[in-house]
Amino acid sequence: MDPLKKSERTREYKSYPSSVRGQIAYVFLREKTLGHRGLDQIYLGKDPAYTKGFQSMGILHYLGLVNAHHGIFTGSRIDEIIMEVSKIYDSEELISDLNAFRNYKVIEQKSFDEQFQSRVKASLKDDREIRKLRLSKYDGIINKIQTITYSFERNPDVVAEALMRVNGICERCKKPAPFLRKNDGTAYLEVHHKIPLSENGLDLLDNVLALCPNCHREIHHGA
Repeated sequence: MDPLKKSERTREYKSYPSSVRGQIAYVFLREKTLGHRGLDQIYLGKDPAYTKGFQSMGILHYLGLVNAHHGIFTGSRIDEIIMEVSKIYDSEELISDLNAFRNYKVIEQKSFDEQFQSRVKASLKDDREIRKLRLSKYDGIINKIQTITYSFERNPDVVAEALMRVNGICERCKKPAPFLRKNDGTAYLEVHHKIPLSENGLDLLDNVLALCPNCHREIHHGA
C-alpha cells in the first residue's frame, strides 16, 4: 500500500473537529466515486463551485492521504478500516480522527438522507461494470448510524379540519384516497403545507392541502 505523504499545511485540518475530519478520511478511503468537491459539498456543507474541493483536500493531504489511497477500502466498515490502517501506518492523527468519527455518528436525518441520495446519484453515473465489481465484494453488512430529527409542533385541529373538508378526496388529483387506515377505517390522506413550516409557512387551514401519498411525494420530489 502506498505510504502516507503528509503535508505541513494545517489550515483546513484545524478548521474542523476530529469527528468531521475522520468522516472525510473514512469516506475518501471507502468511496471511490466521491471526489474532493463532493466531499466539500456533502460532508462539509461547502459550495464546491467556490471551494473547488480544497477544504477536504487540505484535510486529507495533512493526514497524508492522496489519490493513490482513494477507495482502497471500498465497501469496508469503519472498524475494518481502522484496524487495517493501524496495522500499516504509524499515524496517531489519522487513527484518532477515524476513531472520533466512529464514536460520534449522530447526524440530522435530513442531512443523512441528502448524503445518501447524493451517493446514489454518484453510483448511477459510474460505469456499470465498476459498480458490479464493487457489489461482488460487498458483504451486505452495514453500519448502524444514529440520526436526529427536528419536528414542528403542529396543531391537530388544522389536520383534522383539512381531512374533514375533503371527505376522502385528494385535493390535487381529485381521486379518492388509495386505501383506508388500518386503525380506524378512515381515508388515508396526508396534510401538506403549501408554504413549508421550515420556510416560515403558517400552520393554518388556508396553507394546507389534503393529498393522496402519490401527489404528496410528487410535490416534494417530482420534476
